[in-house]
Amino acid sequence: MNGFEGFGLASLTAQDARMNGQDVVPEPDIFNPAHAIVRGNKTKSIARALARAAAWVISLPPGYGAASA
Repeated sequence: MNGFEGFGLASLTAQDARMNGQDVVPEPDIFNPAHAIVRGNKTKSIARALARAAAWVISLPPGYGAASA
């Protein structure tokens, strides 16, 4: 991802976000008309549930992320 070295990309369904008490607010852009923002209080347990529900689209490069800390 040009300009975003060291980053990955994950996807999450609106259903998974809503099932965890989050609001899903459409925020389309020119590159992704389906883009949305997930808003709401994210406690540790909610953040973990969202992380479990997410799927990597582009994995983090080696040496980045929590595993490398």
